[in-house]
Amino acid sequence: MLQTYLARLLDIRTPLLIACLPLLIAWLANSRSFSGEPGEIAKALLLYLAGFLACLLFRQLLRDAFNSELGSAPSEELGFDPRIFIGFRELVRSSVGVCLMLVWIAGLLYLQENFSARGHLLPLALGLLLTLALSLLAKLWISGVNWLRLPQED
Repeated sequence: MLQTYLARLLDIRTPLLIACLPLLIAWLANSRSFSGEPGEIAKALLLYLAGFLACLLFRQLLRDAFNSELGSAPSEELGFDPRIFIGFRELVRSSVGVCLMLVWIAGLLYLQENFSARGHLLPLALGLLLTLALSLLAKLWISGVNWLRLPQED
């Protein structure tokens, strides 16, 4: 049962359906004020396209992780399905990556908003320091998550 569910997760139809969720939520939230103007339709299609691309990228990330990890430890030797472990690990890694990216964008906007009156060099320098700090944090996080390997039975 679980294996068929994971096989469906990697199917091309699943990202199409998952990408419909943000579009459906946005439509339900704005159903009273949705007028069907071309600008609103374009925003909805852009939201759908972004969700679809995110699902496709995550699916490819899972496929690559499955192919690289499952060659070293066949599932018959383990007492569980290793794809669950790999899937959760990649989900945590991706979620933290998205959060760090959003913090980076918000930090750059904050620096530009609050320090632009003091010249253009100060926000640029502070933005560079923020970028380096978050890049180091992301590298450390990825190294720590990559350190987690499939448990081996003795």
